[in-house]
Amino acid sequence: MASRCSALTGKSVQRTGVYHNEAAWPDAGDHGHLRSWLEAFHLAGWRTASVGKTHLPRGMQPFQQNLPEGGGMQSLTQPFDQQTLHTVTPPDFPTLIGGQWPAGRSYPPEQVTQNALQLIRDSAQGAPMLLRASYLQPHTPVYPPEELLDRIRKFPPPEFQLDQVGPSAFEQRFAENLGSKHMSRADAEYAWHCYMALVHWVDLQVGILLGELKRLGMEEETLVLFTADHGAALGEDGLWAKQNFRRFSHQVPLLLRGPGVAATSLQQGLSDSTDIGPTLAAWAGLSLDERLDGIDLLAEGESRDALISMIGYGQADSFQFPNRRYGRYVDDKGWPRRACVRTRDWRYERNVLLDGEPLSAAVPYADACLIHASDLKEHMNVLSDQVELADELEELLLHAVKQMI
Repeated sequence: MASRCSALTGKSVQRTGVYHNEAAWPDAGDHGHLRSWLEAFHLAGWRTASVGKTHLPRGMQPFQQNLPEGGGMQSLTQPFDQQTLHTVTPPDFPTLIGGQWPAGRSYPPEQVTQNALQLIRDSAQGAPMLLRASYLQPHTPVYPPEELLDRIRKFPPPEFQLDQVGPSAFEQRFAENLGSKHMSRADAEYAWHCYMALVHWVDLQVGILLGELKRLGMEEETLVLFTADHGAALGEDGLWAKQNFRRFSHQVPLLLRGPGVAATSLQQGLSDSTDIGPTLAAWAGLSLDERLDGIDLLAEGESRDALISMIGYGQADSFQFPNRRYGRYVDDKGWPRRACVRTRDWRYERNVLLDGEPLSAAVPYADACLIHASDLKEHMNVLSDQVELADELEELLLHAVKQMI
């Protein structure tokens, strides 16, 4: 939710105050004051619509039209029992990381594609439209159609160690709360195949949407952006799903295709979801009055030296999985707020708020960690060998922390 909110406002979590999914809870207050860059499109006569998953902070409704059908979890978890779906979960937490949707049964997420197709057809002769097709998949519950899973299971999974110790106490505690070291290799490989089958399913849906743009003759005039709100751990070092700054969880795709975009261009700079609004607005010839944290990725000379990310509310009643009120931190403390500074070559991260109290880098609970980009498995904390560099990155982190709402 924090990622989607920042993407739609163009502002960092320090400025939105949305650090985790609790922002949707009734006692979280109303976030209707958060302005979206979509307003510039509305004022310019554009139609904006979202189909599929929304899950935004309470009170935030940036789209003129919202069709959520097919984007929720309930339609996937209620019709069948877990035995029918062949589900698998980590031993100590019931998050559905693997399963299969029975063959021959209607697959609810396909409604997202159908609604998006209808809106594309409706827009062919109308006002310009900004359409978001928001798929839940390959998010949990990881239930791919059975026929796609059968297709993917012929590919061998990579090597990963469920009982490997991560480079920080934060990651170690995350894995401990899941109980991953007690998980069987067979279940872990099954979950990996299920996830990849859902990735394949999303690929197929994107192909259907692009095919319709081509059929309608809209391909050459439409800018297409493909991205995600987060990645996912798939058993590496006992980690599953999101909420950490490992590359597999923190890094997301960002692909652009259409007028004004070089067909074979590969940007090497740093970017994040706050760049989506400035990039789309500049492409559409619109100006954004409010100061945003993002940049126009298609503009010459626009770049960053570092990116700042944060996750978690860091209060005494915070949990690793807040919707289930499960997962305490070490010494039974609340789940911390953790911040990360990422450059081209380094990732520096630490806890900045614990039980509602700010942490300095020097205290043990801060659990500072420094990883070099060449460490592809991200196992080596080299903080003690790079003290001066860590101090420089700490200054960047402190500057961001001072902006926290």
